[in-house]
Amino acid sequence: MGTSQSNQNDDLNQEFIKVTNNNRIQKNGTYCFYGIYHYFNAVDRKWKKEQFKYIIELTPAGQLKYILDGEILRIESRIDQNKSIKILTQLEQIKSLKWVGEYNHQNLPVGKWNMIWRGEKQIFGGFYNENGKKDGRWEEPFKGYWGLCQVYFVGTYNQGLRQGKWMYQQDDQIIGGGLYNLEGQKEGIWIELHENFDRNNQIYIKGLYRNNAKIGNWFYEIKEHYSEKLLKFLGGQYQRYGIKHGKWFELRQDFDNDLKFLDFGEYYNGKKQGIWNSMWINQRETFQIIGCGLYDENGLENGYWLQLNRKQRNQWYQIKGCGKFIHGIKVGTWNTSFGCQLVGTGAYNQEGKKFGKWIQLSKNFQLDKMNIKEDALQGKLITFVGEYIDGKKSGNWQIKKGDEIIGEGLYANDGFKIGKWIELCNFRLSFFVIQIGEYQHGIKQGKWEILLRKKKGLEKIGGGWYDTQGMKHGKWISLHENYNYNCQVLDAGSYNHGIKQGRWDVKTIQFYEHDVLTYSFWPKDNFYKIAGGYYENGVKLGKWIDLDENYNYNMQILYEGEFNNDLKKGKWEMMKHHNSFIKKIGGGQYNQEGIKNLKWIELSKNQKQKLILVDYQNGIKISIQQMEKVI
Repeated sequence: MGTSQSNQNDDLNQEFIKVTNNNRIQKNGTYCFYGIYHYFNAVDRKWKKEQFKYIIELTPAGQLKYILDGEILRIESRIDQNKSIKILTQLEQIKSLKWVGEYNHQNLPVGKWNMIWRGEKQIFGGFYNENGKKDGRWEEPFKGYWGLCQVYFVGTYNQGLRQGKWMYQQDDQIIGGGLYNLEGQKEGIWIELHENFDRNNQIYIKGLYRNNAKIGNWFYEIKEHYSEKLLKFLGGQYQRYGIKHGKWFELRQDFDNDLKFLDFGEYYNGKKQGIWNSMWINQRETFQIIGCGLYDENGLENGYWLQLNRKQRNQWYQIKGCGKFIHGIKVGTWNTSFGCQLVGTGAYNQEGKKFGKWIQLSKNFQLDKMNIKEDALQGKLITFVGEYIDGKKSGNWQIKKGDEIIGEGLYANDGFKIGKWIELCNFRLSFFVIQIGEYQHGIKQGKWEILLRKKKGLEKIGGGWYDTQGMKHGKWISLHENYNYNCQVLDAGSYNHGIKQGRWDVKTIQFYEHDVLTYSFWPKDNFYKIAGGYYENGVKLGKWIDLDENYNYNMQILYEGEFNNDLKKGKWEMMKHHNSFIKKIGGGQYNQEGIKNLKWIELSKNQKQKLILVDYQNGIKISIQQMEKVI
């Protein structure tokens, strides 16, 4: 098994992470990766994204395992051992995306292949020919596909090469695309989607291709979903062979409507040169400078820099790092500031390795405009305080909220956690949820408890055991994936060395509407069962009650039906519940292939509080009728 911590598609978010010299997994073993997940922030009622760390294990038997905090989320069998390995980096895709089809005697995919998303078989996909090459019309999910980005890339393959017109489609509307030539290269004018594109972050990139290389001027278009505002501006220019040259505006990798950050400066033959400014697009849609620094002739940072912190999660509260580079290497003291306040500090040696005492922000640092004032900052920040030796954490490290110690533990000289640790939950509500247990050489072992921070102290709400390999084993009570103060839901069941097995129940609390606004948390003994079902080797089987992917106390939607090998079959009903009261409000029928058929009453994608009546014919929407009923 792999160390604990905490299928098939050529166009998904399957970037190679730098785990080997050429960014690919090449041999058996375990590898650490960083990915992205999305979650609903109950404070400002917006979807956010966050980074998470997970493990990939490649076994001698050819299995590829995705492991998060001792749980095996996904197992892929490598049918073709010679094919290069591609890694999914979005948590939603790791959990919910599958492909179904057949292999021939040469272990090549042949015939029709369909996509499965969250247990529902889709009509999207296409055909492989007898040589295992994609052929004919294909509908493929966009590389950043998730719940709020159900965008498909649609076009034609010829012997595995994309040719002709390919389009990005959302809700049957064309929102982008362009042409491929006979060699499968992009040609002519293209409208592409930013990697963070979704319903709330509609970011388009427009320009010209020649033989698959960008040339000439490329433009950005940013559309606000709610106001329909459209901001257009020039990004910059590509010379021949797709090399950037001259002045450029570059969107940050995590650019979205909450993080409108970009960089401005000059390229010379593909290398950044001279002064570059970090900028913010403010509410007046003007570009405000918030950081700057200098690149040398080799395109490396040099001299003193004022940088946006990579942990930045809110454009209203800008976290900045200030310090010195020598030809791309950080050296000397670096300070982290929030406004005019110093909130973190530490030093790098001449090799760019951290040393001595450090104060650094939690990786899940977040502040929301509506719940904090700058003068109250120090009491709300989560910081880590301890010592680095030659770039590795060593000795006792403390986790602080302001001046209060809320967690701590030891690092060995090799930088691995050892002994008893009190630490923050890896995901949402990191301050409120505490984990207590033992590490051996960086691997969780034995009994671990999950506790909730309340005014009266810590209260145990869950936990379980890890085996000697750091995999969850036996009975566990865990936080549900949507857990927050407006969705206090727990999952209870058993693991067999990291794989869910047997009965799992989903539990929540009894509450009254005013409680959501009045109290942060409720007593644990008010939890009661609302959903659940059975797993067989990590696969859902038989009758299940599932939570809606956006479940919270304002939208308590459940679905009841049957799974066959993780695929929904037969009749499924949609229900709304309030405490123990349950009311049927919709649903429909899957055909024998597991595809929606006939009439369905569903939630509107654009207005989640409204219902729509959809007429399906073997997965194809024939008609959509808005219903007056509001849930």
